[in-house]
Amino acid sequence: MHRSFFKLTIIIFLMLSCITGASAQNVTIEQVDSLKSLLSKTSDPRARALLMTHLAEAYRGEFPDSNYSYAIRALDLSRSIQYPLGETKALIALSIYFTHRGDLPPALEIGLKS
Repeated sequence: MHRSFFKLTIIIFLMLSCITGASAQNVTIEQVDSLKSLLSKTSDPRARALLMTHLAEAYRGEFPDSNYSYAIRALDLSRSIQYPLGETKALIALSIYFTHRGDLPPALEIGLKS
C-alpha cells in the first residue's frame, strides 16, 4: 500500500511538472501588471477566474503567498459560478503551491480532485 502511494505521488508530481512547464517562471513584472490590469477591468466571472489562475501561476515560484491567494480566490469564484474549467485550473495551481512547499499529501489530494 505504502509503495503504491509513493508511486502515485511521484507520477502526479511529474504530471503536474509537465503540465505547468517552466513558462510561468519566465513571467515578467510587466506581464503580471497586465494580468492585474485586465483583472481589474473584467467583469465576466469566468474570465476573472482564469485571470486569477494565470496570476497564481505567475507567482508560484517567488511569491507563494500571492500564488496561494489568487488560486484560492479563483477556486472560490469558479465554484460559486459552477465553472469546472476554472475550478480545475485553480486546483492545479493549489496543488503546485503545496508541491513547492514540499507538502506532498495535500498536493496529491488536491491534484487528484482536479
